[in-house]
Parts: sequence; structure tokens; C-alpha cells
Amino acid sequence: MVTVSEANARHIATSFGVPRERICVIPCGVDTAIFFPLEREPETPTAMGPQDAAQPPLIVCVARHEPVKNLGLLLGACAALRDRGVNFRCALVGDGSLHDELIGIRAQLHLEPLVEMIGQAERATVLAWLRRAAIAALSSHREGMPVCLMEAGACEVPAVATRVGGIPELIEDGVTGLLTPPGDAPAMADAFERLLSNPRLRVEMGRAARRRIEANFSIGLQVDRLVNLWSRLETNAANGRAAS
Repeated sequence: MVTVSEANARHIATSFGVPRERICVIPCGVDTAIFFPLEREPETPTAMGPQDAAQPPLIVCVARHEPVKNLGLLLGACAALRDRGVNFRCALVGDGSLHDELIGIRAQLHLEPLVEMIGQAERATVLAWLRRAAIAALSSHREGMPVCLMEAGACEVPAVATRVGGIPELIEDGVTGLLTPPGDAPAMADAFERLLSNPRLRVEMGRAARRRIEANFSIGLQVDRLVNLWSRLETNAANGRAAS
């Protein structure tokens, strides 16, 4: 079996009785030749206008609007930031069964001036938003190995994300981003505030994130791992046929 994270491998072995030695961890990958930072920000994909130095730093979350992503937690963290007087904007890129509910939560929290709901977007639009971002956010209560955070890291964007599933294998806490307990909106707000108040730290973590993605999560590396696995299996099968 092939799965995308050590966390998944442990779950499969424990829950389904698959011998651990038969589970191979090969994460999904990101094309670092497509996802990379730009010296100059491209124009924004909506009417907000291109980001410049006068605009607040931008938190971007690329995620399906489904229960597992727990985006109400992210909105709660944004409300806490607003109440603390922190200068920021947030964009939620994605769609799903909870989209209308999340719009309602945004209204209840009076976050319309601060949080933009982008909806479903193609890759070029996602890339444009990530290149504008100061922070990438993910508030899930369960994850395998989120490609959206790989894409953000490849664009030199540090992450604030919940410590669930394979996320700690992807985000090095305190180095390429900050991890928070699942379900803890104040802790997520604290992490956002720490990065929003320290542009130099954001830059350092973003560059470290890009290096980590290139070294461990490029799509070329994952293809090589799959090809090597298939080659080993083919060789073992050929040896088995010869022995019989």
C-alpha cells in the first residue's frame, strides 16, 4: 500500500491490520517550477486591487468548504484578531457543502470587511492568491498531507495550521510555520498575530519553507519514489516467477 503520510500509515496499520512493512509513505508533490514566489506581486484575481505596501498583510486559506476543514475555527481566529486591533485581511479560496453556512458565520461575526470568500478557483487563481499571501492558513481537524500547504511553502509563504495528521511532517513548527492545537481559535489567533507583527520572521520562515518543499516534497522527487517502488516490486515478482 502507498499512502501520503506517516500519520496515515500508522492509522492504516492500527485500524486495518496491514503490516507496517507493507505500507510505503510517498507524499503528493508540488511542481516547484510552477509554484514559486515572484519579485513583483501579480494583479489580484478579484476587484480588491493588487496588493501593495499600503495594504494589510493577507492570510490565505485554500481548502474545501467541508466539515473536515473546520473553517469556522479560522473565522473565529479572524474575529479574535479583529478584536485585538490587528491589521490584516483574509481570503478563503474554495467551495463546498458548507459555503453558505460559512458566509452566514462570517456575517454573524461581522467579518465581511476583513474576510473575502473567493469560491472555487482554478490553479492560476490559487497561485495568484498564494503569491499575495503573508500567511497560509489551514484549520482542519483531520488531514493526510495537504497539498495546499506544499503549494504555499513553494511560494515562500509560511503556514499557520493545526497539528493534525500529516501536517507536522510537512510544517516544521517554528521554522517553516507555526502549529496550533486543533479546535483552539485563540491559539490560532496568537500564531497569526506573532507572524503578522514580525515581517522579518515571515520572510525567514517563508524561505525555509521553500527550501523544505524543494528538498522533500517536489513532484519530481515523489515520481522518482514511485518509479523506484514499482521497479522493486517488478524485480521481486520476476524473481518469484523464476524461483517457481
